[in-house]
Amino acid sequence: MSACAACELRFAACVDIDAYVRACAPMAPRNGDDGASGGACAVCLGILQIASDADARALEDGEREAARRVLEIDDVGAFARRAVSRGHGGMAGYRFRVVLPAATLTRERAMRATRGIDDATRVTGIDEVLRMLARKSLGEALGCEEDSTAAYALTAKYKYGDDAKETEFLSSVSLKLSKEERKGKFRGKHLKWHKGGKRKRGTTEADFLSHLSSPEDPFAEEFETAERAYEDAAKRLADAKFADASFWLSNSDVTLAAPRFRARCIVEAFHEPVHVGGWYVKLDRGVPQSPWVMRETGKRVGRGSVVEAIESVVLDKFASRGAKFNSSGREDMDVRMLSEGRPFASQVHDPKRPTVSADEIAEMERTINAKCDQTGVRVRGLCLTTKEHYHAVGQHSEESEKEKSYVAICRISRRVTAEDHKTIAAVSNLVVQQSTPTRVVHRRTDMVRPRTIVHMSSEPIPGAPDALILRLRTQAGTYIKEFVHGDGGRTKPSLGDLLGCKAQILQLDVTEVDDAWNPSGAAPNAESVQ
Repeated sequence: MSACAACELRFAACVDIDAYVRACAPMAPRNGDDGASGGACAVCLGILQIASDADARALEDGEREAARRVLEIDDVGAFARRAVSRGHGGMAGYRFRVVLPAATLTRERAMRATRGIDDATRVTGIDEVLRMLARKSLGEALGCEEDSTAAYALTAKYKYGDDAKETEFLSSVSLKLSKEERKGKFRGKHLKWHKGGKRKRGTTEADFLSHLSSPEDPFAEEFETAERAYEDAAKRLADAKFADASFWLSNSDVTLAAPRFRARCIVEAFHEPVHVGGWYVKLDRGVPQSPWVMRETGKRVGRGSVVEAIESVVLDKFASRGAKFNSSGREDMDVRMLSEGRPFASQVHDPKRPTVSADEIAEMERTINAKCDQTGVRVRGLCLTTKEHYHAVGQHSEESEKEKSYVAICRISRRVTAEDHKTIAAVSNLVVQQSTPTRVVHRRTDMVRPRTIVHMSSEPIPGAPDALILRLRTQAGTYIKEFVHGDGGRTKPSLGDLLGCKAQILQLDVTEVDDAWNPSGAAPNAESVQ
C-alpha cells in the first residue's frame, strides 16, 4: 500500500510541524478536469500531497478561486486565499474545520491492519496535519489566531469520486445508534437538504443561495451530512473483523489499490450570526411588518415594510446578505404601532464585518430614524443582543398573560349616546369567543378562541355624532377589528352587540405592548422616538 511521506509520518505518530513541512512536496501535481489521481497517496487520497510553502502562490489569486466551488488544493496557502476571497474581516479568531471522505478511514484502517499497527497506537489525523500546515498562512491572512470556540469558521470539505463505492461494504455492519439518532434528529435535516436544497447543475453559487430563506449557515446541512457519513463509517469500522489483515487483503482491489481520483475540496467561510434588538415604532399606515408580495401577481402590497426599513441599515453596517426578524407579535398593515413601540430583534447572518462599536450602533439608529419620513418607521434602544434574547422576543411570558392597549375610531349605525359611553366603561374582564376571522381563515386554523377584554373607555368625537374614540386593554391575541364589527357573528359578543346596533372600525392604533423583554437589560431611551 503506497503512502506519501506525510502519511508515513502520521503512522509514526509524528506531531512535529517541521517534519511535515519537509515531507510535503514542493508543489503537488494538479488534478485534471476529471479529478484523475496523478499519483495520489493510497491513504490520504492526495490530501496531504500539497506544498507546505504558504507563499507558493499570491493571495491575490483568490479572486480566480472565488468563482469556483470545488477547488484543487495544491498548497496550504489555498486555504488562506479562499478565506480572503470570502471578504470577512474583524474576526477575533478562527476555527478551521476539515471534513474528510469516509474512504480515508477505510484506507487508514486497512493500513493499520496490514502493517500490524494496533488500535492503541495513535495516528495523527489528516485534519490535524492540515491545521498544523495552514496555521501560519491563515493567521497572517486573517489577522487572528486559531480558536476552537471562534464564531468565524473556515470549513474544508473534501470530495472523493469513489467514496461511495469504496465504503459500500460497510453497510453490512449494523450501526448502533443512540436514542436521539434513532429519532432522526440529524437524518431529518439531511433528508430535507437532499430533497429541497440540492444545487442544480449550471447554477452559480449566488443562484444557489438566493432561493434559500436567509439561513443562519447556508452550508451547515451539506457539511453536517458529510460529517455524519464520516462518523457512521468510523462506528462501523470499530467492528472487530476489520482489525484482521486477511479481511483487507481479500478486498485489496477496493481499499489497498492506488486511487483512481485525488480528493478535491470545497472551502467555505462563514461567521456565526450577530443579533441586534430594540423597539420599533410605526407612524404610518399602509406599511406591513414584513415585505408582502401577492402570490398570484408577484406585486408588492403596501409601502415598504418595517423589516426593510430596519434591516436595510443594519445589513449594510454588518456587510451581511440576509437576516431573520423576530418581534413580539405584529400589527396589521393599516394599523400604527405608537408610544414606546414593539420589541424586536434581528438575527444578522454571516456578517462580513461582525464587530461594531456602541457609536456605530447609535449611528444605525439615527440613520433609520432619519428616513422615517419615507419609511414611516423609527426605532429606539437599538443595541447588540444575544441569540438567547433573539429567541426570547415575545416569549417573556405566556401569551395568555400578556396584554395590549389600543385606540380605535369607530362608527355605529345611530347617534352615540351618553348611555353608550357608560355601557363601554362598565366592561371589565369580558370574555369574548372569537372564531378565526374571515379575512385570515384561508391561512389559519378555523377554531374558536376565548379572549378577554380587560377594560374599555370611550369619548365622543366633536362634529361626528355617530362616531367615538374607543380605548381598549385586551388579552394578547384578541382580534380588535372583529370585536368591533362582529365579523358576521363569528365574534360574540362584539361592540355592536353590547350597544345594540351595528358598528364598524375606521382606524386602529396599538399604543402599548405589555412585554418586559429587553435586549440589553438596561432601560431604553424613550426620548429617541419623540
